[in-house]
Amino acid sequence: MAFERGNPNTSFGRYTTPTALISAAQNFTNAWAALGSEIDCRGYRQGGAFLKLTVNSSSGMRFRVMGRHTSASSDLFPLPIKVTSATSVSVAPEYVEMASDASQNIVFSWDVGNLIPYVVIQVEVGTVGATAAQVATAHYSRSY
Repeated sequence: MAFERGNPNTSFGRYTTPTALISAAQNFTNAWAALGSEIDCRGYRQGGAFLKLTVNSSSGMRFRVMGRHTSASSDLFPLPIKVTSATSVSVAPEYVEMASDASQNIVFSWDVGNLIPYVVIQVEVGTVGATAAQVATAHYSRSY
């Protein structure tokens, strides 16, 4: 095959198929909690997540991406994230709070630059209502 100019990711499809991060809906709590397991980012440049959020009677849904230097480390380091939804408001460089307390889908990405081996996505809610908000489904993908 001849070398093609341009982005090699486009030419060779160098990204992973989206993988489920959780197997069942996860409730938001009023403290940061890991969403599913950590994500192994060794050998990758970027990661991305697709979350389906159900608000119920809660408000102030938040999420963030934290880096780890080793697997299962208790040391967590906040990563900047990019949000592509028009309904999000960045309230600090390290986390995003949803501007609308409505059920919605959100997609976001983070850069690891082939330097940060593990990440974990965390969620919390400002006010837990009579029925807690949930992440109904969550998937992630990584790119080289």
